[in-house]
Amino acid sequence: MKNGIIFSVVFKYNSFKAQDFPFKNENKFDVIEYNRIRDSLIANPKNNTLQTVKEEGIFYDSQDGTNIIMQYSKEGGGLLQLTKGSHWILYSYFKNSQLKAKRENIGRHYATGIWKEFDKNGKLLKEEDMDIMYDDRPEYIDQKIKLISIREIAKKLEMRFQKNMFDDNNFFDLKTFLDEKTDKWVYRIIFTDNKKEDTIEFFDYDAHNGQFLKRESLAIPEDFDLH
Repeated sequence: MKNGIIFSVVFKYNSFKAQDFPFKNENKFDVIEYNRIRDSLIANPKNNTLQTVKEEGIFYDSQDGTNIIMQYSKEGGGLLQLTKGSHWILYSYFKNSQLKAKRENIGRHYATGIWKEFDKNGKLLKEEDMDIMYDDRPEYIDQKIKLISIREIAKKLEMRFQKNMFDDNNFFDLKTFLDEKTDKWVYRIIFTDNKKEDTIEFFDYDAHNGQFLKRESLAIPEDFDLH
């Protein structure tokens, strides 16, 4: 599985896109618009929000709550990261401003969405749906056994428990492990508990049959990394 095995103890449903995109076209890093936003932030610092403006980068929150990080240099090209809730999209650009790669994640670094890579002329080189996973154990890899997609889990989690993996800032991570009794893959969806300090809440979900197996809260272990 693409994210490894979990440690032993451990949306309103929408399109999962950050809403406030700063450019008209995601395929080009708009240097003119980047400079306009940067100059505007310098001249009119935003109130009630964090912001940073440096020579080759800016960091601020948009009106809809999307956190935006932009970096640009003639030598290195451009970078744009949009974060809303626990969902973030990272765009990287060539020196000619053409989109080089687009990647989406939720939580710390759990891949989601359609990942794309391009050459400097805009030709699509690679496209992969990161929400779909297969049983990649050697004995099953040729059988193409598809597991429940991440977005399908997100919908069911929202409907049954009113927990949103994409919009909830308390979503922490999603891990996979093999159930020793059933020999099946299980997704473990982990949230920090905003009502109980030093507590995590997790949901175990059958990756083959699409059923919730367990919901449990427990004190955060001393060696548990929340960063």
